[in-house]
Amino acid sequence: MTALVWALLLAAQPPASTSAGEEELDRALIEAGSSAIDYARALEKHLQRHPDSPQRAEIERVLAQAAVDLRDRRLLLAYGVRVIEAGSRSLPLLDQVTRALLDATGREEQERALRFAKLLQQSLGKELEEQRQGGYQPLRGRRMDETEYALARAKTFEARALSNLGRFEEALAAALAGWRECPTMDNARERARILERAGRFAEALDAAAESIALGSDRTGEPDPRRDRDRLATLAEKA
Repeated sequence: MTALVWALLLAAQPPASTSAGEEELDRALIEAGSSAIDYARALEKHLQRHPDSPQRAEIERVLAQAAVDLRDRRLLLAYGVRVIEAGSRSLPLLDQVTRALLDATGREEQERALRFAKLLQQSLGKELEEQRQGGYQPLRGRRMDETEYALARAKTFEARALSNLGRFEEALAAALAGWRECPTMDNARERARILERAGRFAEALDAAAESIALGSDRTGEPDPRRDRDRLATLAEKA
């Protein structure tokens, strides 16, 4: 469901008693028209002006969904984190928020990314088990393939967070688990980074070569010049 639809549903739910703040929000949502970005801005502005709004929890959920739809890193960190901490286990939300946290530099963000990556794995693992045990369903194989890919991505997230925290052996174990689940270019590149940071240059060279051998996939595109330079650097270190 898109952020726009969520916002429309929010606006359509009349509160038990209409306050000036709620009337102001209704007007702002109407003025936003069909723009999901303008809806998000109107909702944020409402929370800034009315931090004790009785609709705060629902508005934050709408903003978190808007962050996913818009792929807005700022909104993901501002509201996605809060909504997950409040109990949401939305797979797209967990995925995008974890990725956004991994791009941050603080230890607290990396520890949270690690925790969210494990939550994502738990949800995906349960979903995959249900798919494997279920009977015949149209496109079942395709759905299982997509879930296995998403699970491998979550394990790669875990590996990146652990590496950023300096826990290289645990990071490598998580990356290898993701590789066994579904080999991807992103996973191979991550293993190469982990092994290089750990000073294991020959193994890093092998992992970098695996990323090139895989070629284009859902996680990345080859960059021949960069890949050659990368291999040359690792070969020299090895």
